[in-house]
Amino acid sequence: MTLYPLPLGAYELAPMTAVSDKQLAAIIDRHGLRLDGPAEPMVSTGVVHALWSLGSQWVLRVPKNEEMCIGDHLCESVAVPLAREAGVRTPSIIVFDDSLEILPVPYTVIEQVHGRNLMGIGPHDAVHDAVYRQLGEQLAILHRAPMPYTPNPLLRTPDSRPAEDFFEDVIDAGLLHREGVAWLQAVCHRLDARIDAAEPASRVMVHDDINPANVMLDTAGLVHVIDWGDAGYGDPATDFQALPLSAARAAFEGYRRTTHGDQSLESRVIRNVVARSVHGLRRTPQNGPGWYRPIAATLTELLTFAADNPAVWHAWTS
Repeated sequence: MTLYPLPLGAYELAPMTAVSDKQLAAIIDRHGLRLDGPAEPMVSTGVVHALWSLGSQWVLRVPKNEEMCIGDHLCESVAVPLAREAGVRTPSIIVFDDSLEILPVPYTVIEQVHGRNLMGIGPHDAVHDAVYRQLGEQLAILHRAPMPYTPNPLLRTPDSRPAEDFFEDVIDAGLLHREGVAWLQAVCHRLDARIDAAEPASRVMVHDDINPANVMLDTAGLVHVIDWGDAGYGDPATDFQALPLSAARAAFEGYRRTTHGDQSLESRVIRNVVARSVHGLRRTPQNGPGWYRPIAATLTELLTFAADNPAVWHAWTS
């Protein structure tokens, strides 16, 4: 079997929505925004929104004129108020305008967080564990948010495929040998035994895209969760699976300070990480936007963590 590069999605290929100086001025005037500095484009690593800083207080977010990107934007308009109502630290929405009277797409103006994301904070950084413990505490708050009788249809339902769906693909493509996959299969079997012995996971409100790029550390040292376009209701494990395992370990510590009933959480996270690892190998190199980590990084982190932290690995998987 040959694995071919996965094609870029329509949302990745779509151009950013253009905003003229006249349209920018109309947005500022329409909503009575009193800027304390210039309105200018911001550099963004994302592929859904174009950003403008409106002075030092606010950020204008404009999605691409593409179905999935607009869906993400509408999801955020619902998820952010729910998260803030629950007590999660995230920038508030100052303006949400879906009138299409100025731009051909909805847009929002949100509070601006001054600081940096967690992309540059590695396990040897002095603030690493404290920052990710804070993140765990924020996720615990989010996961305690009340469940509505009827979830808003703009929110998503996270879904993922199990690792077993990808094992034969990577063996046939020569990306992993059968003995290596057998080790991953044995890990999954042990995890399944632990998961099956615990109470079923509760459905909670989840962000579903928690990774170092979507968490901000402000100048006061406080963590803020951003980019809620994939938010919905699902397994709490969803919000840990895209973190490096060293970061997830610290986040679990913060989470466990107030959340004690979910006894198989770590095991479900590892199960999802195995699936992400093997699925990621199937993404052959390509031009254009990619993951925030290289293709094989998740598998490398999984194996390194298991080797460097045997006691923790045993506790999570056995």
